[in-house]
Amino acid sequence: MLLQKVNSLSAARDLARDSKLRFDKTVANNFPGRNEWDWHRARASIAGDNCRRNDDTTDDKALAEDAEIKAASDAYIVNLHKYYLLRDGEHGVLGRYT
Repeated sequence: MLLQKVNSLSAARDLARDSKLRFDKTVANNFPGRNEWDWHRARASIAGDNCRRNDDTTDDKALAEDAEIKAASDAYIVNLHKYYLLRDGEHGVLGRYT
């Protein structure tokens, strides 16, 4: 998991990018031919949303419940938010207008 303390904006950006690449690679390695959006759709489908369209749903349960993909996604989101916090500040990019 790529969770590290970062002190510069460029390091935070690089960490977020690396986390995204690791997430994408984890999905592709664990479920060849699938991508981030297949994972999101599978999770939504398992949660009861009607979002199937014409996608192959045979692996939805396994895809949605894959712990390695979930951990990679969580690390990506944490690192992305660290980057946004450093870049935009506590209240986000629009917070300066409030």
